[in-house]
Amino acid sequence: MVQVYEEFFANNRYGYGSAMLWVFFLVILVVTLIVLRTSRLWVHYEVDSEAER
Repeated sequence: MVQVYEEFFANNRYGYGSAMLWVFFLVILVVTLIVLRTSRLWVHYEVDSEAER
């Protein structure tokens, strides 16, 4: 994010800074989707078999 800030305001390269933000957004989106899809594998609910009767 510091690099993006420098590209925008120090170097006045708005297109390059915007492209960097889009790539960052896509990386975060992919990581979020991976976490959401695999999160059910992380949690194990132990069910008491006596409580169901």
